[in-house]
Amino acid sequence: MKKLLSRDEYEQLLKNTPRDVCLLCQAQEQIVLGSSTHWLWIASLSPYWKFHTLFIPRKHLEDIAELSPELFEDFKTLHQKAKSKVLSLALKHDDGKPIDQFIIMIRLREVAIENGSTYPKPRHLHIHFVPDREGVERFVLDPLAMEADIEQLRLSE
Repeated sequence: MKKLLSRDEYEQLLKNTPRDVCLLCQAQEQIVLGSSTHWLWIASLSPYWKFHTLFIPRKHLEDIAELSPELFEDFKTLHQKAKSKVLSLALKHDDGKPIDQFIIMIRLREVAIENGSTYPKPRHLHIHFVPDREGVERFVLDPLAMEADIEQLRLSE
């Protein structure tokens, strides 16, 4: 099993990835939790929060405007399966409250790495799917997120 990475380990992976290679297009580098015709549901390799996952189109797309109705319908189907799986596990936040809400965020990079970063970041369209709840500090990263048992989310195909 591949392991989740710390931010430092992830940045090193990106630094070692050739600039002309999209890491998200490299399915063999990902922890694939589920799939559909046009999408993969993967673990965030360096999660911000526990059970932080991503939906990525199998085809390299860079903007949500590139999604056809067929791709969007397929996304909705995989998203529903993923959400049902997470809910069926009756997972809990660290304080014992049930995971029963989610945030979906779409990441689009308008420029490759022009912001002074020293390593390539994927421009591949990806949709973050993470547990949420009222009162959570949404943009405070969880330093223990990489310790979550992400494998339990895997869909049986």
